[in-house]
Amino acid sequence: MKALYTFLISCLIGTTLFAQFPANIYTDAAYAPFLYGVASFDPTDNQVIIWTHITPDNSAQTSISVDWEVATDSSFLNVVQSGTIATDSTRDWTASVDVSSLNAYTTYYYRFQAPNGNYTRKGRTRTAPSASGASNVSHLRMAVASCSSVFSGFFNSYQQIAQRLDLDVVLHLGDYIYDFVDPDEEIRVPQPYPSSPATKQEWRARHQYYLMDPDLRLARQMHPWIVTWDNHDTDYNGTTAQAVESREAFLEYVPMRLITPTDTKKIYRKFSYGALVDIFMVDILLYRNVDNLPSGGPSILGTTQYNWLTTELQNSTAKWKLVGNQKMMCGWSVANIPTFFPVTIGNGSVLDPKSWDGFDAARDRLLDFIETNNIDNVMVLSGDAHVSMAADLHQAPTGSGYNGTTGSGSVAVEFLPTSITRGNFDEMGYPGWVVTAVEGYMATANPNQVFSNIVDHGYGILDLKSDSAIAEFWYMDILNATTSQSFETGLLLKDSENHWHRTNMSTPTSPKDYNQTITSQKIIEKPNTDAQLVVFPNPSDGQFSIAFELNKTETISIDVVEIATGKLVKAVLERSFEAKKKQKIAIDLRTLSAGSYYLRLKGERLETGKVIVIQ
Repeated sequence: MKALYTFLISCLIGTTLFAQFPANIYTDAAYAPFLYGVASFDPTDNQVIIWTHITPDNSAQTSISVDWEVATDSSFLNVVQSGTIATDSTRDWTASVDVSSLNAYTTYYYRFQAPNGNYTRKGRTRTAPSASGASNVSHLRMAVASCSSVFSGFFNSYQQIAQRLDLDVVLHLGDYIYDFVDPDEEIRVPQPYPSSPATKQEWRARHQYYLMDPDLRLARQMHPWIVTWDNHDTDYNGTTAQAVESREAFLEYVPMRLITPTDTKKIYRKFSYGALVDIFMVDILLYRNVDNLPSGGPSILGTTQYNWLTTELQNSTAKWKLVGNQKMMCGWSVANIPTFFPVTIGNGSVLDPKSWDGFDAARDRLLDFIETNNIDNVMVLSGDAHVSMAADLHQAPTGSGYNGTTGSGSVAVEFLPTSITRGNFDEMGYPGWVVTAVEGYMATANPNQVFSNIVDHGYGILDLKSDSAIAEFWYMDILNATTSQSFETGLLLKDSENHWHRTNMSTPTSPKDYNQTITSQKIIEKPNTDAQLVVFPNPSDGQFSIAFELNKTETISIDVVEIATGKLVKAVLERSFEAKKKQKIAIDLRTLSAGSYYLRLKGERLETGKVIVIQ
């Protein structure tokens, strides 16, 4: 049966049975016929969309009915919603259910079951808090990601996002998949060499290939996602039929709760997280240049979407207003970049004329509206640029109305965390002195930019409380599979100040208190420990060797827990280990199902561990 599924996958992604897959690319065959995992999307205070894909047993099947369950516990003893959904080839065998009548701000577990009795992995999701009542909260945490090319590097950031069980939601701001392989970034490329999708089935195959990455599957399994698309996600420049089909394929694998279900072009939408946060997801890709401004210039949002956004901003009673969009709003002026730089940036005037920089009047119009209506605490979240950026937003950041030293006069702020893997200046091959010079020039030419990094990759964390919002930059290697990450810096935004503070934070915020949620256990890998734990090989068939060394003699228990639930699945051993002595232990976990687990070392003064993968 496993061979059959391998053959089906090879056919679906347009390769042969003898295709060569790069490192860390494989389907979840242990849970066949659910080879691509589970996911959840677009949470509200009483709804969430749950998703899976089922691979048919044979080409003669015309329809498959899949059962689904949502429970308040990981053992599914308290099932609160259940049902059956049919899927077929017209939906590429994907199944998504918009589950309703859920409790606000509650952690739920969900799963699907095939007709042969096999279950998917257990998904974990969370509804949003309501605006009032017991579910309202004063602390939220979100991950922010964009530009994730599976060909350009390892999805290490997705694995770390999955480990952060205190996150309320993951926001992905576009280029979730890529239509092409960048020739300068061929880190994980299968053979035969992928071609850009041109048909609906080829777009579907690209989504399936992405879901062969276990780190992406895990991040989708562990948290609800809110997503927008960008230029590499769809065939937006193609013919009408091609564009529609590429959007339909995207929505099959990344469902959204559309304002108008029959209009796949209209994906702008609002999410409320109690009285603390409103999230407005907007779409620049399909709306720029479709209308003109009242002044006659081109619009980047279109009239209908602009009116929707400004009305929602004006009517919002939430403390923080987050505007998720695909493009950098603050922009980079490059008009006077010194000619000795061996680099051409943008069109010689601005970094990206297809971004807000190319629609200066439209940007000013939106910022004018925010300023004129005294709308505080607006934060624009952006993707696409592949760099890290924190900036104040002002109509004329080099003019007299804004002070770049203090931030006085700023109308709103922007947070762009960097790309998950997609290349930036580092991949362009420029020497270090060029990178340093460009960063220095940008800081001088753009006084509203409080922080920038143009070489590293990773993701962002937003920590939101009633009096402050903190934006964190986290970086990871993309050339090798690793669980090591580094905290670069944090930026502080205080209530009603509308500008970033000029003193960056040197330590990250603490994980959110789990006593406020139903989930009772947290599994967050600590990068710095006394044990210096090493696990090898990893992944493996279940036979691992672990090595560690303690600073102090103590009794250590070694066990394995299920990542999705925190449930203990195997107690390996418990005994005393001497200090300052290298320990090496062989562990046999071949009785466990294939998948990702957390190998935990715990003592009186120590708690550490590693994610392990059993293939």
